[in-house]
Amino acid sequence: MGHVGGFAAVLGLYLAAALAPAGAQTAETPRPRSQSASSNISVKVGTLEVRDLNFNTPGRGSWSIGRIGFTGFVRDGARVRADRIVIDRVVMTLGSRTTEIPSVVISGADLPEPLFRMLTAAESTSDLAGMLTSATIDEIAIDRIVQRDPSVQLEVVYTGFVMSGIKGGHVGSARVASTLVTAAGAPGVKKQMNVRTGEVRYQQFDLAEMMRMLTGGSSGGAKRILQRAVVDGVEVTTDQATLRINRAEVADIDGRAPAQALPAELNMDGGTGSGSLNPEQQKQAAAYASDILRFARIGRYHIEGISVSLPGRGGFSIGAITVGGLSKRGIERIEITGFDVRMPGAPLRFDRFELQGINYGALVDALLSAAGSGGKPDFSPAQVAQLMPRLSVMRLSRLDVETPQGLVALADLSFELAERGEATSTSSALSGLTIDLRRLDANDGRDKLIALGYGPLIADAQARVSWLPKHRALVVETVGLSLDRVGRLDVAARLENVDIEKAFADPMAAADVMSEAWLGPIQIRLANLGLAERFYADTARSAGLPQDAVRAGLAAEMRSQAVNSFGPLLAGRSADAIAEFLQSPGTITARIAPAAGQRPLTVAEIQSLAPPELMQRLAITLETEPK
Repeated sequence: MGHVGGFAAVLGLYLAAALAPAGAQTAETPRPRSQSASSNISVKVGTLEVRDLNFNTPGRGSWSIGRIGFTGFVRDGARVRADRIVIDRVVMTLGSRTTEIPSVVISGADLPEPLFRMLTAAESTSDLAGMLTSATIDEIAIDRIVQRDPSVQLEVVYTGFVMSGIKGGHVGSARVASTLVTAAGAPGVKKQMNVRTGEVRYQQFDLAEMMRMLTGGSSGGAKRILQRAVVDGVEVTTDQATLRINRAEVADIDGRAPAQALPAELNMDGGTGSGSLNPEQQKQAAAYASDILRFARIGRYHIEGISVSLPGRGGFSIGAITVGGLSKRGIERIEITGFDVRMPGAPLRFDRFELQGINYGALVDALLSAAGSGGKPDFSPAQVAQLMPRLSVMRLSRLDVETPQGLVALADLSFELAERGEATSTSSALSGLTIDLRRLDANDGRDKLIALGYGPLIADAQARVSWLPKHRALVVETVGLSLDRVGRLDVAARLENVDIEKAFADPMAAADVMSEAWLGPIQIRLANLGLAERFYADTARSAGLPQDAVRAGLAAEMRSQAVNSFGPLLAGRSADAIAEFLQSPGTITARIAPAAGQRPLTVAEIQSLAPPELMQRLAITLETEPK
C-alpha cells in the first residue's frame, strides 16, 4: 500500500514547494479570447512553457524537471486554469535513490495563483498542502515511473498510473496498472528478489494531509486518510521461496499529520537510522512519531489467497488474514482462516484462528515517553506487569496435526479475559481433541485402554478462574476434563489471602505470596461415562465371575480401605458413598473443607504437614448421584 505515498510525491513535484530557481527559462505566447463587454475580468488564453527546473531541499533530496508545458492556459483573477499540462523528464534524487518519470500529463487543472507562481516564478510558500486544498485537477496520468537504488541493486517500475478527481486536497480515485520490483541486495551479496503486482486501485484519499506528514502544520482531530485500496495479485520470488497473494485490501485509514514538521536532518536522505541520531534528534523523532501514532488507525486490512512455496521443502497456504481496528492502543481483531502447512514431517492445518482485544497501549506509551525524554523505558518487575500487552479473546477451530503417532485433531480451543466491575476472570475451553491410542507408543495404561476396546479418544476440557482484588481471593470456578466414553473430572476451589499485586510488583516473591494463601472450600466431581462398565465386563470375563459379583466385591473392599486409611477425614455417610458409586457408577462428588473448629490451611502447611496432621485439619464429605 506504499504506492499512495510514492505517487503523492509525484503530484508534489508538480505542486512542489518553493524550490524552482529564479533563473528558470519561461516563454509565454498568449492569444486573445472573446469576452463579454460588461465583464471586468481580463482573460488570456494561450500556452506557457517552463524549462530546466531544478529543486533542492536539504534533507528532502533534489528534483529536476526538463519541461512543463501548459495548453489552454487562462489567467482569471486569482486563478490559473489549463486544459492540459505536460511535465517531461522528471528526476528525483533522495540519498542513493533516484526516481525517473519520462512524462506526466495533467488534464483540467484549476490552480490558485500562488501555486502557479511558485512553479513558474520560483516564489516560496510555507503551505503547499494548504494551496493544494484550493486546487482542482481532473486527472493526472503517468505511463511509467522507474526508481533505482544502486546501493542495494534495486529497481522499481510502476506502469499505468492514473489519479482522478483531485479537489479540496482530496483524490477521488487512483490506480496503478502494474508494479515490478527487482532487488539483488548490496553489491557482492547474491540475494535476488522479484516482486510483481497486478492492478492497484485507490478510492478517496487525502493527499493534502499526506503532504503534511512531511511539512507539518496539521491541526484538529483524526481525518480519513484513505477510504480503500485494493491490490489484485502479488508475487514475490527469491532464491529460497515464492510468495503469492491473490488479493489485498486496506480500508478506512484515519490519521492526522503532526503539527510540526520532521526536521530536515532527520529525513532518510542518506540512510540515517535511529542509531546515529544524537539525543536531541531522538527526542524530536519521538515527538514526531508520537504525534502520528496518536491519531493513526487502520479500520481493516485483508489479504486472501496466500501461498508460499519452498523448493524441495513443501510450503504452506493461508485462505485469508484479516486485521481490524489497528491503532496506537492495540488491535481489535486478527483472524487467520484456511491455514495449511505441507512440509515433510510437519503437516498442520486449521480452519480459523482469531485474536480479539489485543491491548499494547501502555507499552507504546512507555516506549515513546522514554524516547521523548532521552531515557530508557522502565522495565522493572513492577512495571512489566502493567506494560505487558493483554489479550481478551483467542479462538482456534478445526486443528489437525500429523505426528509420528498419527493424526491429532482439535475441534475448538478458546480463551477469554474479562474485566467486569471488581473481578477479572479468564475462561478457556478445549473441545474435540482426538488422539488415536493405537498409534501411541506402547505402555501399560495405553495397552489396558486398548484392551478395554478404546481406539481414538476424544477429550474436552475447560477452565474458568476469577480474581477478586477487593477480597484478595483467587476462585477456580471450574477446571474440567472429559474423555468421551470414559469419564469426566471437574474441580472447583477457592484461595483466600492471595496478594496478586505484591506478586506482580515483585515476581521473585510470587512463591511466598502463594505459600501464605489460605485454602478455601474444594469440590471434586467424578462422573462415569462408560469406563466402569468396560472395566467390570473385562474383569468379570477374566475372573470367570458375574459382573454383579465383581461390583459388590470391589465396592466392599474399597469402602473398607477408605475407612481404614481416611476414617477421621470422612464425614457422615462418605464411606458408604464410595461403595454406592462403585456398585452403581454414576457421579461422586467430594467436598473438602476445614474440619470443625480448625482454621483454614495455608498452602505452605499443605506442603509441610505430615498426613496425620492434615487429616485432623480437614473434613471430606462424599455424595453420589445415579447415572
